[in-house]
Amino acid sequence: MSSRCPYRARLSGLPLFGVMATFVFVLVFLFVFLLAHLSPEASAQTASSPSKKDLITQILKLQQPVVEGLAQALAEQPAAQLIQQARLALQTGVAAERRLEVGRGLQADVKKYLDEAVPPLKEQAIQLAPATVGLFLEEKFTEDELKELIAILESPINRRLQELSAQMQRVLSDTLMAQTHTDLEAKVRVLQQNMLKRLENKQTKTQTQAPSAEQAKPAAKP
Repeated sequence: MSSRCPYRARLSGLPLFGVMATFVFVLVFLFVFLLAHLSPEASAQTASSPSKKDLITQILKLQQPVVEGLAQALAEQPAAQLIQQARLALQTGVAAERRLEVGRGLQADVKKYLDEAVPPLKEQAIQLAPATVGLFLEEKFTEDELKELIAILESPINRRLQELSAQMQRVLSDTLMAQTHTDLEAKVRVLQQNMLKRLENKQTKTQTQAPSAEQAKPAAKP
């Protein structure tokens, strides 16, 4: 079997790193935009209005891929953790001749989980966005600021950045994994073994201290 992890291709295809980085970028942008533009005078102008709600709806539509990406990342995170554990288990608890077969089965399990978990999570995130992100925008931004924000989000350079950011982040993610996964796996394996030893020692100590059924019986009266 190749030394390359059977899940590497699957993991590199998951947009977890890119999605989270894009989401963080958007949040940072909003925060900086707020600090730069929101003043006490502007705060007095953030009252709600139908036109303002229309602007927020437009922003949420433009940011729907980010919202969906966050939902997908939340679903993928536990799967990625389980894959990491499964990789260790494959190397330490499965015969070499069966690793490929078991690995393919695990990949199928992960795909089934993602197919079932991601769509409803995305739908729920989109439903929650108006009452969370939308409310924040309504409270913190004026109509003029929302219009400026829409102009930025719709600008060709921003669209180009979004198109390329996933590719750039994937290159970084793949390179980082390729250069560090061996050392990281070794450290995780040591941690796993140390934890198992602690648990086994604790269990042995508990069993040693527990009285047997015969010892627990009261002495018979003469």
